[in-house]
Amino acid sequence: MKKVTSLYIVFMLLVIFMNSCSLFDAEEPIPSYLYIEDVELVTGLDEGSNSEEITEVWVSVNSQLIGAFPLPATIPVLETGEQNITIFAGVIQNGTVGIRDIYPFYERIEVTTVLEPGKVDTIKPVTQYVDETVFVVIEDFETTNLISDEQDGNINTKVITTTNEVFEGNRSGHIILSGRDNLIEVGTNLFYEIDEISRAYIELDYKNDVTFEVGISGVSNTYFEKFYKVGVLPSEDWKKIYIDFGNDMTSMISNSAKEFQVVLRALHTDTTTTANIYLDNIKLMYR
Repeated sequence: MKKVTSLYIVFMLLVIFMNSCSLFDAEEPIPSYLYIEDVELVTGLDEGSNSEEITEVWVSVNSQLIGAFPLPATIPVLETGEQNITIFAGVIQNGTVGIRDIYPFYERIEVTTVLEPGKVDTIKPVTQYVDETVFVVIEDFETTNLISDEQDGNINTKVITTTNEVFEGNRSGHIILSGRDNLIEVGTNLFYEIDEISRAYIELDYKNDVTFEVGISGVSNTYFEKFYKVGVLPSEDWKKIYIDFGNDMTSMISNSAKEFQVVLRALHTDTTTTANIYLDNIKLMYR
C-alpha cells in the first residue's frame, strides 16, 4: 500500500513539473512597435505661429488606450495587421512638470497602419487647432504691440519690440528692468468680449532673466477682478508655456465679467543689475 502511495506521489509531482515547464515554454507574443519622434503643428490663416512644445502623446489602438508616452517614444503594441491608431498631443500645464495632459486645443490625429511583430513603424503625426477654437489675442510683435496698457504708473517700464533677441520672424517683445525701474505691470490695450467658454488657455514663448507672472482681468459695468495664476521661472533658452485659465474665466463670467484682458507683471529685486524678459506669440484662446 505504501509503495502504491509513493508511486502516486511521484506521478503527481511529474505531472506538476511537466505542466510548469509547459507554462515557461509557452511563447510570449512578439509586439509590434510605433515610433513617434515629435508632433508637428500646422496653423491656418489668423491662427498665428505654429510654435508648439508637445511633450508627450496619448495613444489608442482601435479605441483602446495604450497609455501616455513622453517624446520621442517607442511604443509596444500587441495587436498586428491593419490597425486604427488615435494620437492626442499632450503638453505641460501651467509650467508645472508634474501636470501633463491632453491639450484641448489640438486636434486628435487618426492614422491607419499595418503592424508586424518585431517591426518598428515610424509615424509622423501632424495636428492643428480644433475648429471650435476662438482666438481672442494673437500677438507676435511683427507689426503690432498689443501689450501696451500701462498699469504700474511708470512710463519707463513697458513692453517694446526688439530685433536683437528674436524667437522667430523679425521681432519679439522685450521688457527691461533695472535700477528704480524694476517693476512692470502691463496688459493688452483692449478688453475682449467673451460670453461663455468651456476651456480657455494663454500660450506664449519666452526667454527671461527674472520671474514674471501671467494673468487675466475680467470686467463689466459692476465688476472688476484681476487674477495672476502662474509665475514663469527664468530660462536661458526660449521656451513655451500653456496656461489653463478655463475655470478662472468661467468663475469671472459667473460673477458678471463680460470682457477680458491679458496682464503681465514682474519685479526685479536686484536693483544693481539689469533683467530682460523676451516674449513672443502670445495667444489667448477659448472654445
